[in-house]
Amino acid sequence: AAALGLSEVDAVEMLRTISDGVYVRSLAAKDRSLVFTIVRKLVERAGPAALDADVDLAEMMVVSMDGEKDPGCLLDAFHAAQSVLRVFLRLEKGADGGTDVMGRSVHVDMMRNAEDEMFDILACYFPVSFEPQEDSKRRITRDDLAGALEETLLLWPGFYAAVLDMAEEKLGSIVKQAKVDSLRLIRGLCEVDKGREVVARERRRVWAMMRQEVMKETIWLPELETTDRAGDYGVDGEMSPALCCLAACLGVPGVEREVLGDVMVGDCMSCLQSASGAADVADEAFRRQAEMVRSTAVIFRAVAMIGGRVWQEVVVTYAGDILACTGGDVSVHVCFSLILLYSLVAGVRVVEDDFIQGGGGSDVIRQIREVAVSFAEDLPV
Repeated sequence: AAALGLSEVDAVEMLRTISDGVYVRSLAAKDRSLVFTIVRKLVERAGPAALDADVDLAEMMVVSMDGEKDPGCLLDAFHAAQSVLRVFLRLEKGADGGTDVMGRSVHVDMMRNAEDEMFDILACYFPVSFEPQEDSKRRITRDDLAGALEETLLLWPGFYAAVLDMAEEKLGSIVKQAKVDSLRLIRGLCEVDKGREVVARERRRVWAMMRQEVMKETIWLPELETTDRAGDYGVDGEMSPALCCLAACLGVPGVEREVLGDVMVGDCMSCLQSASGAADVADEAFRRQAEMVRSTAVIFRAVAMIGGRVWQEVVVTYAGDILACTGGDVSVHVCFSLILLYSLVAGVRVVEDDFIQGGGGSDVIRQIREVAVSFAEDLPV
């Protein structure tokens, strides 16, 4: 707090002293924590002025954070790094005077020169494996550290390509938390402009990554009329990371073409439409069809979560054919069709007026809701 009362000149000089004369890693944990807190406040007070005075804030953070192991110090280091990254981000966007709009200033080049090394340091902590100690005075949790690390990684656009690479690698882990944190990172990329650009550019690779998770995801069918986020929850009541990540990816232009154009969706529709004449389905065929339906239902559920244009296109493209299958003679295919219909409407609370009024699918929507409500009533409790 004392740093906030300093003049800008004094704040700059303190940052210079820390950058040039303080070897943070040699200090005790309590003192390291204090240094990171002071750095954060000084940067918030005089970050741009320090850069004008040739204080290399990026390199200072790289040297100070490297090798930090104490959870409290690490949390403070992440917060300090966020303050530094926000300064560079404002400069890159041309928000401050004296910096060109394209972000080609010497100041921004400082960060670009250090971004690979800073990312490597941050990546060493992903996924966070910290377990809180009962006697810890600060009561820092794993979620505190994981959230701060995620925020730091998603602050600087220069990290984004490497973030996607890291998420892809960790999705292959057998550790559940590594998968969950990786899905959160991909979802976070989809929520920032330049992150969306990376996801759009790498959409085929992103879908290949997500496809594996979609095929592992289970579908849980809660009552149709529940919360505003109906359909987002798993059996344990928690939000499904894979489902939410897929929904975020589908909101990036171009990704929907990869997902909905997947052979899995086409094969699913074909298997439903070719069911006539068979009273029963062989066990092996049933397993294959059930797998395709389950995976396609996850995709449709994600589409229903985001609504809008993509959802409308899916309804117009697939709902009629699926509805036609609900009147078939093969019971398992009728069940499969109802699951897909339910997934299409679960989570969609308000149908866009222009879609209904324009005749784009009012009859289809009515039929889907009637069938889905009936299906929901017949589900075992």
